[in-house]
Amino acid sequence: MSVLFAEKSWPQIKEYIDQNALVILPFGTLEEHGLHLPVNVDAVIAEQVAIRVAEAVQERYPTLVMPVAWAGYSIRKMNKWPGVISIRSEILVEAWFDILASLVKMGFKKLLCINGHGQNPEMIKLAARRISDEFDVHVVTSNSWGLAAETMKQIRKSEMGGCYHGGEYETSLMLYFTDLVDMRKATNEDIMKYRSDFYPGDMFGSATGGTFLSTWYVQESRTGVYGDPTEATKETGRLLVEGMVRNYAKLIDEYMNLK
Repeated sequence: MSVLFAEKSWPQIKEYIDQNALVILPFGTLEEHGLHLPVNVDAVIAEQVAIRVAEAVQERYPTLVMPVAWAGYSIRKMNKWPGVISIRSEILVEAWFDILASLVKMGFKKLLCINGHGQNPEMIKLAARRISDEFDVHVVTSNSWGLAAETMKQIRKSEMGGCYHGGEYETSLMLYFTDLVDMRKATNEDIMKYRSDFYPGDMFGSATGGTFLSTWYVQESRTGVYGDPTEATKETGRLLVEGMVRNYAKLIDEYMNLK
């Protein structure tokens, strides 16, 4: 049975509302990811993870997946490479609030956001907080890489600095999800070398006090990548997806049983 919201008729959607269904909203963007990856990486990862999570839990909880939010926010510095579609942050907050509010107004009360783009979280959280304040419906927000962290730390092949934008993590997932990766063009020349107590150096590193420094301003990239995609494999992608689905299933069990 399809888990896609957009493929349902309105009477079918009404049945899901009556069953207190979960709605999963994937968030991505279009932006360059180096020489070896297409520009839809973040959207593909968010959407494919969302679909697999929905399929894994739908026997326990009726679940629908919304169409992926394919455009997000990207900083101006990324415009040196073609392929970046960036929407102003204040517009995104308003648009994403309206999408969430539409679902709440039609009767859905359980909403899970799965984000695949590093510059989206603040806007998603702002929209979710407004939903809570205005409708007393509590939205769960998440970043897919956060629920992959435990698995990635165990199986990664690249050194620290190898898992950022277009690196081992994203390339492995794209190898698993698609046939759009050109590994002949993958290079490790832009592995992340910058380190400090306040900069983790990697998606799966850590920094003191939860500080934020933009990757794009602490080290220049020649190819549009930060990381080491040469160590990526389809098998790593498969294991990452399995780990994410397990963790999302646990999160959903907790969320669906909260009043």
